[in-house]
Amino acid sequence: MITFLGLMANCNEWTEIREFAVLHHEWFKLFLDLTYDIPSLSTIKRCISVVDPSELEEVCIEMIINKITQLQELLDVKTEEKEIVAYDGKVCRGSKREETKNGKVKPLNAMTAFNVTKDISLGTKFIEDKTNEIPTGPELIKHLDLTNTISTFDALNTQEETIKAIVEKGGDYVGALKGNQHSTYDDVVSYFSDDELYNDAYNKCHYEETEKLHNQIEKRTYIMSDDIDYLNKDKWKNLKSVGICKKEVIKNDVKQVEIRYYITSLELKYLNDFKRAVREEWGIENNLHWHLDVTFKEDANTTMNKNAQANLNILRKLCLNILKLVKPMYNKSLKLIRFRIGQNFEEEIINIFRCLNINKLKEITQKTK
Repeated sequence: MITFLGLMANCNEWTEIREFAVLHHEWFKLFLDLTYDIPSLSTIKRCISVVDPSELEEVCIEMIINKITQLQELLDVKTEEKEIVAYDGKVCRGSKREETKNGKVKPLNAMTAFNVTKDISLGTKFIEDKTNEIPTGPELIKHLDLTNTISTFDALNTQEETIKAIVEKGGDYVGALKGNQHSTYDDVVSYFSDDELYNDAYNKCHYEETEKLHNQIEKRTYIMSDDIDYLNKDKWKNLKSVGICKKEVIKNDVKQVEIRYYITSLELKYLNDFKRAVREEWGIENNLHWHLDVTFKEDANTTMNKNAQANLNILRKLCLNILKLVKPMYNKSLKLIRFRIGQNFEEEIINIFRCLNINKLKEITQKTK
């Protein structure tokens, strides 16, 4: 609790967390058994390092999902759209050591499944030093319920076993293609490079949108095709179609064109879902990884113990979810909310916990829709 509340109160390092607890000793005594006073710095670090990250995460995610589900029920939020789940890895750079008495220490690498639609983390798998994201993806997916979801990921994670795991857990997928998929990538590129086939696919199933962003114009064209007999369909489980996103950017009268290629389990009638999955693949980077780096300064924490760093990662995500839930009450950036909690902790934290009462949260959300 000391570590969790310290992170909420704008503390980033162990020394800050411990000093925060000392400053609020009397307040903590109202809620915690502090017979032996505030724990020492080494005790706090040691205790966090022995907690099982998988059990801690299960408790944190269950609490947040229950809270969001209750809120959706009270606000009568209903949607038939499939939820978008994005996958990506993130390195905690501060945990890296080039030289120790036991040799080089690699940084903690965490792969997260992030529900972009609900803006919450669904699960994390910490990548072993001797492996990478590719075998980690299927292991992470085994613990998820992907019913009525679309999983989206970069080309690195477009792997047979990953896609098989997604389908077996009840989900659809939109996987990016690049050169590491070799023949599949080459075949899809060749297909859409043929003018006649491109036009046929365009006429049968496409969607276009144009946006003005600052001093440039962006036009995106999404095309899907279920003409896939030339592909090895046995390799990619439940493969139904292929698609592209063609982005044309006009800036200073200069036009640039970028085309990205995808395989998917979605049928052509789900073109809108395909578009959403392509656009929201970056949701995990913008709504999770960016906040861990900027709002919580994760890379600045130099904890070398992998278990402790993993638990800090999980607790930061819990704090992030809570801050997002109460953001309507403040109408400020999450970074500023965290700063305010640090400046006036005892009053602000009580207000936050009071607002996590679901009826109060409903009242705030209705006022700030």
